[in-house]
Amino acid sequence: MNPWPYYFAPGRARYEARLLPGLFIWPLVGFVARSLALKYFINEEERNLFKYRRPIRCLGYRRQICGVIVILGLGSCQTTEESFSTQVVSMVAVGPAIQVDTANHIVTLEGVSCLQSGWLEQIVCGVGTREHESLVATPARASDLHAALLLAGFNHGQPGHWMAASDDDQLIAVAPTGDRLEVSFSWIDVDGQQKEQPISQWIAEASDRPTGHQWVFAGSQLAPAPGQTNGPDIYYADVSGSIVGLVTFGDEVVAQQLVVPDRIEVAAPRWSVNEELVPDPGTPVTVIFRAAPPGR
Repeated sequence: MNPWPYYFAPGRARYEARLLPGLFIWPLVGFVARSLALKYFINEEERNLFKYRRPIRCLGYRRQICGVIVILGLGSCQTTEESFSTQVVSMVAVGPAIQVDTANHIVTLEGVSCLQSGWLEQIVCGVGTREHESLVATPARASDLHAALLLAGFNHGQPGHWMAASDDDQLIAVAPTGDRLEVSFSWIDVDGQQKEQPISQWIAEASDRPTGHQWVFAGSQLAPAPGQTNGPDIYYADVSGSIVGLVTFGDEVVAQQLVVPDRIEVAAPRWSVNEELVPDPGTPVTVIFRAAPPGR
């Protein structure tokens, strides 16, 4: 941007404040201009005269050269609001295994593949909780993922649950609520290729009718710690490990919109590991959370 219109404008004080950093560079620019003038633009005789500071005709050229270099220096020293805006950092770490891209509303969570066969009730669990029925285990805390999703601009709702009907003893399923998410896995395969797939690709259906998995930011729940009736509430998924749920435990951070009982005597298992696509246990996996496209 040309600085001179600002110099003559009413906001001259603002312009001068923006050039303050350049004050530290101008002495250096003058030294470089003098050196260049002595070396390239003044002959030997004039250089000797210049050394003793006698009046010489080349001083006019020196002033012109210095003026050009100083003007270039002013242009390079000027800072604008646009240059500051491009330096805004959009990546934020939340805990040891979570990154948030606030500009693009993306959350990534690091974990490892932990199951290669068997029935599934979870997609992602905390380490040391439900690895026997989950695809990925992560050292991240569930509450950190909750904070990261909020930071990315998503709004939480509540997990799915059951409530008693008012006129009989039957239970009514209440679907989870919250902003809809698209969840995928990223990993490096045995050939060294980076891959990314929706998490539904790692799930095998027990029936011929595909579920069409959809996910929401349910947000788990605050409740007393197990075995305690008094004391402060805790973020329950930090204890249970329900980070991305498949069946409905009622405490998932990210839940499937379909409400499915977690007891086999109530509902037969319907999802298992897709053994053809899931990498070997222990493979590093990045779980990626984005906003679900409209209409999906």
